[in-house]
Amino acid sequence: MIKFQTARYSWRFQFHLRKPFILSRVKRISSLIGEVPNSIQLAESSRLIDAYDCTKSKTGFIDKTGKFVIEPKFDNAGPFSEGLARATITEGGEEKLGFIDHSGIVEGFIMTQLLFLALFFFLTFPVSAEKETPKIDLRVNGVGAWTPYSTVINKLGKPLRSKKVRTPANLSCSGEDETTLTLFYSGLEVNLLGSGKGRSLEVYSFIVTSPKWSASGVNIGADIKQVLVKFGEPDFKEESSKETAFVYSMKDGIGAVTFSFRHGKLIEISMEGTLC
Repeated sequence: MIKFQTARYSWRFQFHLRKPFILSRVKRISSLIGEVPNSIQLAESSRLIDAYDCTKSKTGFIDKTGKFVIEPKFDNAGPFSEGLARATITEGGEEKLGFIDHSGIVEGFIMTQLLFLALFFFLTFPVSAEKETPKIDLRVNGVGAWTPYSTVINKLGKPLRSKKVRTPANLSCSGEDETTLTLFYSGLEVNLLGSGKGRSLEVYSFIVTSPKWSASGVNIGADIKQVLVKFGEPDFKEESSKETAFVYSMKDGIGAVTFSFRHGKLIEISMEGTLC
């Protein structure tokens, strides 16, 4: 944009980057009234240019001679493109936006600013017609991703056995010493992750293989239709002649859940949290 001021008008010129212009020099123009200096050469001489009238505090459009072709009556206006220019006008204390042609006649409609912005957003970011895949929060007896160790014991009881493994910082994905604790129940394996000293242990994965455990209302032995009714279409599906796997994203992007079927019956449910 180029802007310069005369005794009466404040001129503003806007050009698309693909339409260059040459500015040879700008002379003193304080004495000029309603006239564009010859030192400014436009790429398109016939093009109307938005100009601000300081005496009226309004914007109109001038031709190459500096004469107002469209009188300054708009609060704001943009350059012409494809025969139309955006213009803003205030009526009854409410700002409205619309489009004008080269004669200054409103084309189409004038709308409130809120409606204009809503339409702009809708056209710029169209809503997809595709149904968003569900995000699930899978839990076994209230135990899910990042449930603390104390809650696991309270909800699931004492495990049949456990296994603890410490991983040094140079081998862990976090770059710090870590401790992994696996709790074994009948038909259920729960894995927790904590600090190198075994503190702050939280669940990051589990595997269910027994109908004894309900995973958010679904049990081992359920058929494919039951899982689809409960959780909807999966993000990813893999099928073979005998086996099928449904993969769902977890809420807040903290991991994934996999339902594995054999001959149409659920045989395993696994949850894997995102670690690194």
